[in-house]
Amino acid sequence: MTSIEYQPGIRTCKYYIVEVEQMRETEISIKGEGGKKITLLLPDKRNNDTDGLAEVGIVKSVPVGHSEELIGKKIRFWFLNTDFTMKSGIEIEGHVLVPEYDIIQVEDKMYGDWVYCKTIPKKHGIVYAPTIQQISYDSMEKPVEEWSSHYIDKGVVDRENKHYPVGTPIFWGNPANVRQKWDNGFLLRTRYIQATGEGVLNVNYIRN
Repeated sequence: MTSIEYQPGIRTCKYYIVEVEQMRETEISIKGEGGKKITLLLPDKRNNDTDGLAEVGIVKSVPVGHSEELIGKKIRFWFLNTDFTMKSGIEIEGHVLVPEYDIIQVEDKMYGDWVYCKTIPKKHGIVYAPTIQQISYDSMEKPVEEWSSHYIDKGVVDRENKHYPVGTPIFWGNPANVRQKWDNGFLLRTRYIQATGEGVLNVNYIRN
């Protein structure tokens, strides 16, 4: 890996250079006796290698040939690129390298083909019917059973984007095609959207 210092005007051929406050979360705050805030240092190594990676930063440079409209703007990006930057390519202290297709949000608007949906409560009459799924956070461990009170195969567009008006019901089907619990909702790419409109509220994903 080549390690360099950031200099104004530096550009790469493929990546946005994004300034981040820290590469990983290093501290956690908890509430102690009497509501007093206690700050604890996190261990250097955790079971989840991607937990706590930076995913928010300020664009300092755009790739050669790209529009400079994003320079200086706050973006959210697919967090795995932080891990990529730390392990290969060029390392720029205090910065990560992000390809354009992994920019999720610019300021308060979704970017590219990303769409954000809020959850839809799974309610039948006055009773909430839980959704049960098997999730594996670690390939070395058995999947765990997770319950939720909302649908995991559909949602409602809840943030401005280039593709669908806010309030549009979206059906994506397979829950594996979305990032769950992203800002308490769902993050997905448009290519995984199967159907839209009020009718999708009555459609359910059936695993073959």
